[in-house]
Amino acid sequence: MTPRAASSAAPPSAGDATSGHADAQSLDDAAWRARLAQRIVTLGLEAPARLALESATPVAGLAGHALVFLHPLAAALFGAGDVERLARLFARREDAADLAARIAALTPERR
Repeated sequence: MTPRAASSAAPPSAGDATSGHADAQSLDDAAWRARLAQRIVTLGLEAPARLALESATPVAGLAGHALVFLHPLAAALFGAGDVERLARLFARREDAADLAARIAALTPERR
């Protein structure tokens, strides 16, 4: 094994600055998804939100890239930080699935 391959195969250490930043960002995004899910349920938009999340799953990467492309317009409407998080949400299928699960968990049972 070459030295380059060995260094790239090693897992990041706990003190790695990029790893710590990514973990903090991941926790921040998870908290944002929890707040977003609560807001969606409070507004009574559970069904449309889950439909949008589940139907966008096959093209999630494309939706994330489209949001990056439309960032200037979307940032004016929603705020730059939320647009970046939304782009990451759509770019990663597991994040969209997590949001859908959070919405389902918060949705009250209806008769």
